[in-house]
Amino acid sequence: MITSDRDDSAGLATRPLSLAAATLAALVAYSDASAAIEIEAEQEARVGKMLILKLPGNRKAGYRWHLNEEKSRGLDLVDVDQIAWTIPNDDNVRSMFFRNHSVLSIRIMPQAAGEANLAFDYFRLWGNKPFVKTHMVRVTISP
Repeated sequence: MITSDRDDSAGLATRPLSLAAATLAALVAYSDASAAIEIEAEQEARVGKMLILKLPGNRKAGYRWHLNEEKSRGLDLVDVDQIAWTIPNDDNVRSMFFRNHSVLSIRIMPQAAGEANLAFDYFRLWGNKPFVKTHMVRVTISP
């Protein structure tokens, strides 16, 4: 049981916290710890020229990619859309547990010159480890 160590005059020092409050506290602690996320990939693009980003994953096991708008910067410079999950015919894209990983193709359409830092969260909604990682992509857009 998760308890509060808040001292109050009513003697409720060990009052149980709700699951929602405990989850929120864990997410806040996690987001504070990961505030400095490093750029893992850099792409160059031109205004109006589509860029395809491919992110490997395991969709069959419930994992998903999601654009994290709070961690991203420069979203006004690009349009971002998911296209489709595919299974590549590449022996280098395999895991120990599953025959093939899937790859999510994401369309990035630059709208204006500048720099966009896009944060993609890789997660699944069930299990004891719902959040896995954030993949940061810097897109430098020229006119």
